Amino acid sequence: MQYYENWPYVSSNMIGPGPTNKNMGSGMPTPGIMQPDMNMDLQPGYTPHLMQQETMQPGMGLDMMQQEHIDVDMAEALELIRQQIKGEMQDRLFYQYLLDNVPTLLDKEIIEEVRDNEKKHAKIFRQLYFELTGKTIQPDENVSFEKPKTYCEGLRGALMGETSAIKKHRRILAAMKSRKHINMMVEIITDELRHGSLYNLLIHNNNCKY
Repeated sequence: MQYYENWPYVSSNMIGPGPTNKNMGSGMPTPGIMQPDMNMDLQPGYTPHLMQQETMQPGMGLDMMQQEHIDVDMAEALELIRQQIKGEMQDRLFYQYLLDNVPTLLDKEIIEEVRDNEKKHAKIFRQLYFELTGKTIQPDENVSFEKPKTYCEGLRGALMGETSAIKKHRRILAAMKSRKHINMMVEIITDELRHGSLYNLLIHNNNCKY
């Protein structure tokens, strides 16, 4: 996940969060899926690279993602990994903002689950970078964080961020050679797809308007 200038950073297969499934039956009501306009002029904040042109729609599964060939060299993949590691502190601040403004227990459980997944992703990226280069990278500690104007704006920005993250993660995946590293990236992408569905649920439940 990452953060854009006017919205926090952070796509989509509807799977309910762990502990809340007990009270929600066998499935969740599926809200209308927001289809972000990937051609809109989003200016990156602490992530300086440009968004790629291929369209990644929420709800796209790994099988659909594999239908398109992506040609990425290792240098680009390493730079994308480095950016993910550097932006870790920004993500922490963003999730703390959401948790400080949650209106319901369900929102809190979902956001805590997404946050914990992102912490796991940060560790995976650091491990991946070390195994590929023999070097370690630490997150940027001195970062600025512009809070969203509202909780709903934060959720909308989170969904846009997840969509963008999947596009970048697909490019990293395309450069991986070993089965171990491929599996690491598939795990991250699968989580991000799920996060998008959870953010769509929160947007729907909070009646967030666009």
